[in-house]
Amino acid sequence: MTTHRIFAFLPVLVTLLVLGPSAPGADLVLRYDKPATDWMTEALPIGNGSLGAMLFGGVDTVRIQFNEDSLWTGDEKDTGAYQNFGELTLELTGDDMAPLDYRRELDLTTATHRVRYRKGDVVYEREAFCSRPDGAVVLRFTASRPGRYSGTLCLTDAHRAAVQARGN
Repeated sequence: MTTHRIFAFLPVLVTLLVLGPSAPGADLVLRYDKPATDWMTEALPIGNGSLGAMLFGGVDTVRIQFNEDSLWTGDEKDTGAYQNFGELTLELTGDDMAPLDYRRELDLTTATHRVRYRKGDVVYEREAFCSRPDGAVVLRFTASRPGRYSGTLCLTDAHRAAVQARGN
């Protein structure tokens, strides 16, 4: 799937244009009370110009599409486009309880994506950001009780290449 780089960041760009210049202490946080289902209009972008990701904020399925600026189509005569590199999916296992107090947000001041919800007496939190110096998308998963995050991780290439794990 080919995507234009500007489209990935369109929701944040539109929000910034609508908000205009911010006053000191202004709240520059996009907040949602449910996970995203559509990457173009609901998923939230993080990125640093060379590496980026679209985060959906799911509860039982964590979905992250990512791209890197060397994955490009076009030439000097064609404007070209960045391409989706792949998708990371984490299928979480555990209780079947419905989440309560769900919150998904993107802090535009710190460029940090957060998801927080509660299942029973356990509070689950996730944070994500892109680090330019480290060339990495950083994901942090925490729960108020140890050992509560467990699941299956799947990496899918957007260009149908075989994905293999070797050794450790």
